[in-house]
Amino acid sequence: MAVFDRYDNYYDRAMEAYCSNKKIDPKDINDEQNKIIAERACVHIVFYLTWIINNNLEGDIHKEYNEENLDILI
Repeated sequence: MAVFDRYDNYYDRAMEAYCSNKKIDPKDINDEQNKIIAERACVHIVFYLTWIINNNLEGDIHKEYNEENLDILI
């Protein structure tokens, strides 16, 4: 499968913003906070994928990969 973007390319910036906002040290991040940071690093990808689906631009590969979850985004 082709990869156009990855959340881990944005994770460090998302962690920096999260820690700055919450005034905590990155070394003190717990699992729950780590999940929040990872979700925030993915936001732009979700916006783009939602736009693709809402404009009927998704391809068969998207439906084959996880057809039942496409409806969650709409």
